[in-house]
Amino acid sequence: TTAMSLAFMMQRLEGGLVAPVAGYLFDRLGPRKIGLVGTFVSASGFLLMTRIHSLPLFYTSYLMIALGFSFGLGGVGRAVIANWFIRLRGRAMAGQMVGFGLSGSIAPLMVVLINHFGWRNTLLASGIGLLVIGIPASLIMVHRPEDKGLLPDGVATAAEAAEKRAKARSASKDGGNEVDFTAKQAVSTVAFWAMAVGFTMGNFGQSSLMVYEMPALKSAGISRETAALVITAITLTSVAGRLGFGWLMDLHSKRLTAAATIGLQSVGILLFGLLFLRPHLASAALPPLLRPRLRRHHSDPSCYAG
Repeated sequence: TTAMSLAFMMQRLEGGLVAPVAGYLFDRLGPRKIGLVGTFVSASGFLLMTRIHSLPLFYTSYLMIALGFSFGLGGVGRAVIANWFIRLRGRAMAGQMVGFGLSGSIAPLMVVLINHFGWRNTLLASGIGLLVIGIPASLIMVHRPEDKGLLPDGVATAAEAAEKRAKARSASKDGGNEVDFTAKQAVSTVAFWAMAVGFTMGNFGQSSLMVYEMPALKSAGISRETAALVITAITLTSVAGRLGFGWLMDLHSKRLTAAATIGLQSVGILLFGLLFLRPHLASAALPPLLRPRLRRHHSDPSCYAG
């Protein structure tokens, strides 16, 4: 557990350091190239992990997996959506985030595969699966709608795009003050650093939950198979939160919604520790969904890649 905690800490630190570079490269190279690079790096990490026999090699392979996801996979979809959608960006983001929630449904399958074929063969299959899915997914992504002769939200003319953008801003509960910042301008604002500190604090509890939930369930006498089902239930429940609050984000203040969901998450994690309950199921899905929306409110769309 200690080794896993250290690996997870290194992965989070790596994500924070790589994010600005990933955003810069996304803006200049586009989603296809960095998506392919990220896919190959992460898949290589999975394949390397099948050969580990020591902690240093484990950390190396784990960081390769994390680097690939941070560099070319994690933020690419959000950045592309930010370029393609304006008026219904919250709902579009929610649709993309549903994939993260649905991913938990394979936890029982992974347990079965590990029990029958061993963890090395399961990791090998995961790496191959990542290549099979990640390469085509990267190739079909288009950086901006203008690259295909289109405009955001599927509108026909630039005038219509401007009209929809104006309607979206006037309907915003944040005062309609969405402004396009460059990365340099964004980091010079108080709002940027307030978000950075706020989401960093919010991630403390969430990260601990991700690392220790399975050990906590097993220490309570719950089998690995049943614990995997619990994790599946949590992630599937989060799908409803992602979809529902993606819709609400387009109608209500993103600032207040973010504050409320982080508060709910904090209460849920506290109750998890004290009472071993699960009231955090829906709220755990919300801060990851709101984060890119708030970034867009204070930065350029290319910053989503970070």
